[in-house]
Amino acid sequence: MKHSDSIKSLAGALVLFRSQLVQPIKDKTNPFLKNKYVPLEGVVEAVDKGIHGTGLSYTQSVSGGDKSITVTTVIMHESGEWLELDGLTLPMAKQDAQAGGSAITYARRYSLSAAFGITSDTDDDGDTASRRQDTNRADGRRESGAQPAHCIQPNELVVLEQLVSDYAKQLGLEDAKAWAWILGHTKSHTATLKDLSPQEAGQVKLFIKNNPADKVLEMKREKEAK
Repeated sequence: MKHSDSIKSLAGALVLFRSQLVQPIKDKTNPFLKNKYVPLEGVVEAVDKGIHGTGLSYTQSVSGGDKSITVTTVIMHESGEWLELDGLTLPMAKQDAQAGGSAITYARRYSLSAAFGITSDTDDDGDTASRRQDTNRADGRRESGAQPAHCIQPNELVVLEQLVSDYAKQLGLEDAKAWAWILGHTKSHTATLKDLSPQEAGQVKLFIKNNPADKVLEMKREKEAK
């Protein structure tokens, strides 16, 4: 974290902001993780209302290459003081504009939420981040017969979620319907992305790679024409 030589006025303005902040309603549901969250526009609206009359403003810059993007949020005060948060870097699901746009939106939401204390996601008590694969079983199953423990890191889960969502858009399907279709072909043993074993996650990626949307749509048109 970087900041101007003094942040006295900025700190006071942030105190005022916190007293005015109304936490936004989590009115969106992630079709893969089944959790409630606040979309980027909801976070922006909450921040913009909260900073009214505080002298605060903010900016978000985007940088990166073919494989990742970084969003950096800077909070500024009318006095000239500023505070720059550490950049949030996310890998891209694919090297194209659509994947880049998805990663940027996700990173902007998380970075802005962290900067201003917005609770944009449901608290799962660290469950998603703390799950680990049982390395004693190659097929990812626990000896007790329970569902596979999820060992994908949060940023890797984001990549997989973006990959499936982009694939759904290319097929012209809702995310949930595309995911159900993929599950049926990969024979995964879970209904949600967050519970996939590493082996199952690899199968999903391989299936999408081997069945590009244009190929699937062409086969569908040929079938309908018969």
